[in-house]
Formats: sequence, structure tokens, C-alpha cells
Amino acid sequence: MNPQPRPPLAPPQTRDRSQPVGALASPASTAVWARVWQWTQSNTFLPIWLPEPLRQPVAGLALAALLELCASVVSLLLVTAVPSFSFLGIVDLLVVALIALTWGAAPSLLAALVGAISLETFVLPATVGGDLSRPINLMEALIFLVACGVIGVIASSTERARRRAVDANTAAQARLLALRETNARTDEFLSIASHELRSPLTSLKAALQLGKRRLRRIGEQEQPISDLLSQLEVIQGLLTTAEQQVDRQDRLVGDLLDVSRIRANKLEFHLAPCDLASIVSDAVDEQRLSWSDRVITLDAPTGAVTISGDAHRLGQVVTNFLTNALKYSPPDAPVAVSLRVERDHARVAVRDQGPGLTSQQIEHIWDRFHRVPGIRQQSGSGAGLGLGLHISRTIVEFHGGEVGVESVPKQGSTFWFTLPLPAPAS
Repeated sequence: MNPQPRPPLAPPQTRDRSQPVGALASPASTAVWARVWQWTQSNTFLPIWLPEPLRQPVAGLALAALLELCASVVSLLLVTAVPSFSFLGIVDLLVVALIALTWGAAPSLLAALVGAISLETFVLPATVGGDLSRPINLMEALIFLVACGVIGVIASSTERARRRAVDANTAAQARLLALRETNARTDEFLSIASHELRSPLTSLKAALQLGKRRLRRIGEQEQPISDLLSQLEVIQGLLTTAEQQVDRQDRLVGDLLDVSRIRANKLEFHLAPCDLASIVSDAVDEQRLSWSDRVITLDAPTGAVTISGDAHRLGQVVTNFLTNALKYSPPDAPVAVSLRVERDHARVAVRDQGPGLTSQQIEHIWDRFHRVPGIRQQSGSGAGLGLGLHISRTIVEFHGGEVGVESVPKQGSTFWFTLPLPAPAS
């Protein structure tokens, strides 16, 4: 019988030389190391008193190992100085507890391992000549490791709970302060709003009552034509005052409606080609009529400055800037309005000679309901609700522009805004 031929042996598998050695690591081992490192990071504290470069988990592990080596050196010195000293691992245990409280459980466990090795390698041989090959010494090392691990985990858990309680208390205090500040601002706003909304009504009621009395006198008494005309002129003045107060009330209510629409993202705009020069000129003319005793100058191009925007809303911005300049500047000081065309945008500026603003006062000047403390109104009536500049910024930014203020204390302020110009036709 002929023997069957043996199958050829398979060549031994060799690793491709172009493949890196690290590629031989299995995905499972990589995942295990990733989980170990994640646990180490989550169980390592970063003390705030350390310099910034040392606030890293690796730095905590290195410092823990270094401190434990120092503790073993101290134990060795104690054994050398006092041969009868029997608490060989007490210093290492204290250092492990300290590391757990300061850096967390992960560095404390590393410190326990370093301490066990250094005790069995350097300290015990200097006293009893033992090493890890003896079962009793190996048992002592394991007991030391377990004790240090328990102490480290307990101390770390206690410190973590304490830090969480401190963080929770800090967050609660911050929320309480924010709530108090919100309540204070709400109370202040309600006080200002009730006063500002009531003032026009008071003036309106007074003007109507005086006009009613004048009309009653005219009806009850026969008067010459000259006296009658004089009485009618007085009544006309009272009606003008009443109309102004109604307009003021309308502006206040309009500001409240606008800011509520801004918060709800429902402020409406009707965009169309419009002339910015006419918008600015009309706003200046309107304020000249309302402030007939004030000087308002206008420096603007003679031609049209065409932009795409909501003419009514942009006029509202110019009016807000102008009324603020007139209110917070001396009655005899002029207010200057300018319109400039600069490359791809138009710039509108309103310059007053008021008290000026510091950098700290400018910081929150565009915020909702903000009124600059320490700045007193010098002209006109009604300080407003602190909404005009906030609404103005929203309108300008919707049009793709920017707002700003340039001010020096005791030298006045210049409030400005820019709007993009349409690209020239090719």
C-alpha cells in the first residue's frame, strides 16, 4: 500500500514590516485603557491653588508618586533614628489620605502602590531584612495596599461630596443674587413706568380741565371780541399741550410694545428703497418744532442717500438719538446732527454738549431698561423708560448696521449708527 503524501506545511505567518507595532494591540485592550484613563481623569481633582500648568491629571499622578516616595524616605529616617519605631506605614497612610483629599482617588491609589513597593523594598529590609519573596511580607504589602485604598477612596468620596455641596451652595447663592437683582430691577422698572405713564395723563387732565373752565367762562359771560380771541388763544395753547402729552404717552406705550415684540422676535419691518437724507431731515424738523427754543444743526448731503430699509423705524432711531441729546444737555447748548457717506455705508451721528459718559457707564448703555446712574436730565420732561437705545440698536442691527457712542466726561457725547449702502449697479 502506497502511503498518502503529506499535505505541505503552511508557511509561518510573519508580520508585515510596514505595519506599526502599535497596530498589533487589540481593540479590546485599547478600550480598557481608554476606560482606565477616563476613570483616572474623573477621579482626579485639580486644586485651584496650583499653578496653571500643573492643573492636569498627569501632574496630580506625578506629584502623588513623588510625595509618597518622600513619605517612605521619612519612614526610613524614623526607623534609622528610632529602631524601636513600630508604625512603619503610618506616614505613608497619612500621605495617601492627604493626596486623596487634595487630588482624588486615582492619585491616592497610585500613591498607595508606590508606598507599598517602597516600604517593602527600602524600609523593611533596613529593619528586619525582609523582601517580597517572603509570604509574610507579601501579605503585609497587600494589607497595606488594601488599607491605603480604602482610606483613599473614603477620603476622596468625602472630599468630592464636600466639593459638590460647596458648588451647589455657590450656585444657589448665585441664583439667589440673580433673583434679587431681577426683583430689584423689576421693582425699579415698575416704579419708573408708573411714574412716566402717569405724568402725561396728569398734564393732559390739567390742560383739559383748564380748557373746560375757559370755555365755561366764555359761555357764561359776554365779552368783547378781543377778549374772546385772547381766551381762544389760551384754549388753543392748552389743547396743544394736551396733544403733546398724548404723543408722549403714545411713544411710551409704543416703546413697551416694541420691546415686547423684540423679546418675542416679532418686531415688524417694511423694507423698501428710501432716502436716508430725507429721513434724517424730517426727524430734525420734527424736533425743531417740539423744541422751538433749542438750536439743532444739520450737516447732510444735498442729494439723496438711497438705502433699503424701513423709513419709519429708521426715523425712530434718529428721533431717539435726538431726544436723548436734547434732554441731557443744557438748554442753551446746540445739538449737531450729521450724515456722511463713507464708501460702502452711511453714517448718522448726533453730537451733544452734555455731561459725557465714562467707559463704565457706556458698557451697559444699550441694555434693555438701563438708565445711566448719576446722569441728570437737564431739559424737557419725562426721563423715559430706558428702552430707546435698546430698541434703536435692534432696528439698526436688523438693517445690517452698527451703533456706537464716543464720549468724554464733561465734554459731551456723540451717538452714531451706520447703515450699508446698496452695491453700485455694474
